[in-house]
Amino acid sequence: YGLMWLNQIKQSRSQQLVQPTFSPIQYTQHQQQYMTQSLPLTRKKLILDLDETLIASTNIKPFYFDFQFQIENILTYVTKRPHLEYFLSEMSLYYDLILFTAGVKEYVDEIEKRIPTFYKFEKKFYRDFCEEKQTPFLYYLKDIRKLGVDLKDTVFIDNASYQHTLHPQNGILCPEFVGDLQDRYLIQIIPKLKDLCRAQDVRLMLK
Repeated sequence: YGLMWLNQIKQSRSQQLVQPTFSPIQYTQHQQQYMTQSLPLTRKKLILDLDETLIASTNIKPFYFDFQFQIENILTYVTKRPHLEYFLSEMSLYYDLILFTAGVKEYVDEIEKRIPTFYKFEKKFYRDFCEEKQTPFLYYLKDIRKLGVDLKDTVFIDNASYQHTLHPQNGILCPEFVGDLQDRYLIQIIPKLKDLCRAQDVRLMLK
């Protein structure tokens, strides 16, 4: 009996000395599996307005601006909404980014040259994709269905309330940006957008 007891002690100590080994490959595979389960198979679309949503532009020189450009002898001053570059980089990890603006392509091209993270936009749509309205003033209405997106997988951010009349359940009305350097909207909206990208139907969360 004493010999059996001694052998059991040796076996127990031997088992205690065997430590589990850490495998970076297995850990990475486990992490990838978790991310696959967390994020939907189909990436959602995040449609973003430009003026007063991502930037502020004016033909009158403001106290502060980030850059300027000239088209047909008209000088335009542009101020980026604070944290714009971080916002675009971060959201591109979760969404396919789409720019939808009532501005003309020539105007947007000048802005794109001066904001490096604009390459994060997978597609850009301009004034020619908008519907011209005049009741009573002239404006350009955006119908996101024209972009060929699935509405249940699409979030649309614009500062103009009338732009959300066609698809209110897809829209997030953001505060107008006119150059306030203390503005924190783009940082504050990130957690909500991260939650929305995991929704089966974003309209159920935005209605």
